[in-house]
Amino acid sequence: LEEAHAHCSNVEHRLRKEFGPETHIMIHLEPVKK
Repeated sequence: LEEAHAHCSNVEHRLRKEFGPETHIMIHLEPVKK
């Protein structure tokens, strides 16, 4: 979970850098289905 959170935070940071601090971001994660 901590690793997934770190990846999402990185994606969020990159999106805000690209589109600006006012950008609304929603990220939805799904577990890998086995």
